[in-house]
Order: sequence, then C-alpha cells, then structure tokens
Amino acid sequence: MPGTCSIKILGYLFILSTFLFVASFLRKDFANYKKRHAENAIDENRRFAFGGTVSSFLKTPTAEPYFKSRKEDELWRAFVHQDLADTSVDENEEQEQLKMNRFFINDENEKFTFHNHKFVLEKNFITILVQVHDRLDLLKVLLDSLKSVRGIEKSFLVISLDTLIPEIEEYLKNDVTFCKLAIIHHPFSMAFYKGQFPAESPTDCPKDLKMASDVTCNRAAKADKYGHFREVKYSQIKLHWTWKLNFIFSKDEIGTVLLLEEDHFLAEDALWQIENSLIPTIKESKEMIVGTLGTYIKSKQAPTYKTDYLRKGVWISGQHNMGMVVDRAFYDNLKLNAAKYCFYDDYNWDFSLMSLAVEQQWRVLFPVMPRIYHLGGDCGYHSKSHSCNLQAAQEFVRKTISSSNALLFQKLTRVSNTGPTKYPKLKANGGWGDVRDQRLCLYHFTSETDTIRNL
Repeated sequence: MPGTCSIKILGYLFILSTFLFVASFLRKDFANYKKRHAENAIDENRRFAFGGTVSSFLKTPTAEPYFKSRKEDELWRAFVHQDLADTSVDENEEQEQLKMNRFFINDENEKFTFHNHKFVLEKNFITILVQVHDRLDLLKVLLDSLKSVRGIEKSFLVISLDTLIPEIEEYLKNDVTFCKLAIIHHPFSMAFYKGQFPAESPTDCPKDLKMASDVTCNRAAKADKYGHFREVKYSQIKLHWTWKLNFIFSKDEIGTVLLLEEDHFLAEDALWQIENSLIPTIKESKEMIVGTLGTYIKSKQAPTYKTDYLRKGVWISGQHNMGMVVDRAFYDNLKLNAAKYCFYDDYNWDFSLMSLAVEQQWRVLFPVMPRIYHLGGDCGYHSKSHSCNLQAAQEFVRKTISSSNALLFQKLTRVSNTGPTKYPKLKANGGWGDVRDQRLCLYHFTSETDTIRNL
C-alpha cells in the first residue's frame, strides 16, 4: 500500500539520519580523545623524565610552530644585521627544503622530546651535554664508553647536533638505551642555510682579502685583528657551543652539566668522581672553581698512575677545556659577561672564556689520573691529517685506564695546589671579527634582544 511504503521510507530515513548523527558525534568524540591522549602522552613524558613532576619546559607551544619559527628567524636576522645589508636568496626547491629543515629542528627543539622512558631522573641528576658535528664513528666510541660508566642510568644525556644526518639520528634513537636521552639541533648551523648568513654568503669577503683590494664585498662585516675575514666552518664551533649552553640552562631543572664533545672517551668512574670528589670540594670553596675530569696526556706511551688526588691551579683554556663540570652559577656569570665573551676576537669558545678567567682569577680542580681522554689530534675536528687511526687511539686510552685500574672509585679528598700557578699571556687567535657572529653570539644570551642597544 502507498501509505505503508511511505511510512517505511520515513522510518529508514530516520534510522539513517540517526546513524549519521551518532557517527558524527563519535567521530568528534574520537578526535577529542586523540587530542586528550596526545596531551596525556606529553604529560606522561614529563612525569617519566622527572619522577612524577610535570616539567615546565615541556609545555606544548600554543602558537603555530611554522609561523613562530618564521617570526623568530626574522627577529634574530634583524638583530644580527642592523646596519648591515642582509643577503636575499632565490625561492627554489633547495631553499624551500632548507626552510622545512629549519622548521623541523626548531619544532623538535621546542618539544625537547625525551627517549627511554623507563629511566627516571631524580633530584640532583647530572646532565651530559655532547656537542657533535658529523663523525658517527667517533660518537659511537664515546657512547660506548658512556654505556660502561657507573651511574649513567641516573643521568640525562643531551646530544647537540649541527647537522641533520639520518644515520646519526637513527643510531641515537635505536642504540642509546642506557639512559634518558634528548636530541637537539643547533638551528644556526651552516648546514641549514645556503647563500646567506650564518652560512657563507656570496657577498662575504674572501678570508685573505687585502684592504687595498678593489674587490667588492661586505667589508662592513669586518675582519679580525689579523685582517682575515670570516671562515664559516670555524665560527660555527663557538656559535654552537654558545647556543647549546644557553639552550640547556634555559631549562629550570638543569643543575650540574658535564660538557663533552664527540671525540672524548670516559673512564667508568667519571660520574662517580664528579659526585663524590669534585662537587663536594668545589662547594666548600668560595673561589670561582671549574671542575674538569682531567687534562690531556702528552706522552705517546700509555702512562701508569701510582696515586691519585685532586690538583688545583689556575684555569687555562688549552689544558682544562675537556670534560668541564659547570653549573648554573657558571652560566649566570658567563651571561653577565656575555659582551666580553662574544666580542673577544677568538673563534675558540675556550680561549674566549680565557679572557674572563684571567680577569676573574678562575681556578680549576681536576684528578691527577684523568677520567676523560681525547681520541687524538689526528681524529679531531681541527685535524688537517688523514692518518686518523681510531682503533689505535681507543687501545691507547683503554690501556691507560686498565694500568691504573686500582685507583678507580677512590674518593679523592686530598687537594694539592700543584696545578698551573700562572696564566699564559693572553692572546686572541682571531677568526671572530665579523660583527654578525658577535651579535648572534650575544643574541643567545638574552630574550630581550629588542632592548639591547645597537652594537
């Protein structure tokens, strides 16, 4: 009957509309659930990191990350260039990819994601901050030594990269399973720019350009004290070191920080000595003391140490820049003296610190038997040699440690004033005359860049 069919059709339509309404509601509810789940996951990440306390520096950014990243880019570029002409770049596929890389690393830095959730950081944990360029072979050796360090599971390992190399990222995320881990990227690396500062710009002057030359280039950026213009691969080192130190101390929970580089190797009681020997002794002193895990071995033969104690002396950059143990007081002092550090004409971060050390009479405290080792000058970033034998360097270090194995895990209470007693004559090495490098360095030390007067 027609009436009956109409009723059935209306009934089917009612059921269908009800189903669509419920499906729509469930879809919205599921979307909200996913959002809540993501937020809870972030909170859980914080709790895993700090033993139940939600960390303030892991809050999800409220602004759209891409536009926030672009705004930040405009801010620092304006501050760095000021009275200098910036270099524009063509909009092409390569530049677009570099933009996306910068967006990605800035977003990742802001998230500051923790890996290895099973580890919980308790009060007074030590942060191990490692500056890495692109040597995965060296990094693997360092991480292998860290894996054997007693107490590493209680520490926070932060790897600071100045490249975006998939092999390094994958190795860190898949193979570093022995402690809490975070990976950050130096966003001002030359790897993320092309044709403009902080990478090399086409308007930059050649390094050895004579002032009398008629070559047209950006002379206003200025040369160093020796008349040499900027070499980007060297200025990157100080810029990276400065950025990463500011980044890590912008996190309220960070206290003691051990500074390492990719070509270092640690003895198994390195962290134990920091906690039981260096920190207690430094706390008892009223002087400005920088702790280090040791000095460089000059002998080509693996030395044997018969006794061990703490040496105290004046801090000298070329001797005491390896395995530095710093804290917030160190950082706050550096921040107060940022202008002196950033405008000191030396591309080396440690020699730049030396200008402060001499003025403020810094002291150093380190064990006679080193708990840190450099894997040889032929394997480092500055090496011009192609004769790096990483296996031989490892064997030398392992032999040195094993020959004095009985001295490990001995609390060092004896302090001897037998370290260096006089500062060497202060001499800047140059390579840091470009005002853009100087301003970018200073930019890292303040969140109120618009209040800084023109420099």
